[in-house]
Amino acid sequence: MKKYIGLIFPLILPYVFLLGMGGILFFDGKIIDEVFGNFPNFILLVIGIFLLALIATIVTATLAVVRKWDGREIAKANMIVKLLQIPAYILIFAEGVYFSLSMMLLTPVAGMLFVLFDCAVVFMTGVIGAVAAAGCCREYGLDKKFAIILGIGQFIFCVDVVCAVLVFLSAGKSRS
Repeated sequence: MKKYIGLIFPLILPYVFLLGMGGILFFDGKIIDEVFGNFPNFILLVIGIFLLALIATIVTATLAVVRKWDGREIAKANMIVKLLQIPAYILIFAEGVYFSLSMMLLTPVAGMLFVLFDCAVVFMTGVIGAVAAAGCCREYGLDKKFAIILGIGQFIFCVDVVCAVLVFLSAGKSRS
C-alpha cells in the first residue's frame, strides 16, 4: 500500500487545478479568498502540490527502475491514476470551453496555461507508464516493439489512458 502513496500527488494535481480554475471562473475568486486567504496563497499551494507530484514521480520511477516495484504493480498503479484523472480532464475541458466563450480577451493566456498544465501532468504519469512498459517487457516478456509503442503512447494525451490499460492487461497475459 505504501508504494501507491507516491502517486497520490500526481493523481490529485488535475483536481486542484480544476477547483482553482472553477473558483476563479464561476465565483470570481471568492471561494479561493475564503478558503486560502488570498489568491497568492492558492498559487503557492498549487506550485507546492506540483513540486510534490514531480518529486513523487521521480521517486516512483526510480524505485521502479531499480526493481523495487514489480512491472505489473507499477502498470496497475499507473492505470488507476490515469483512469481516476479522466473526470478531472473532462471538467477541465468544459471549464476551458466556458472560459473561451466568456472571456475572449484572456483566452490565449488561459489556453496556454491549460495546455502547459495538461502537458506537465501527462508527462509525469507518462514517465511512470513508460517505466511500467519497460518493466513488463523485462519481467513479463511483453514484446519489445509493443512495449516501446506503449511507452511512447504514455506521453500522448488521451492515448495515454488506453496505453496504460494495455500495459497492465498485456503484463497479465504475458505471465499466464
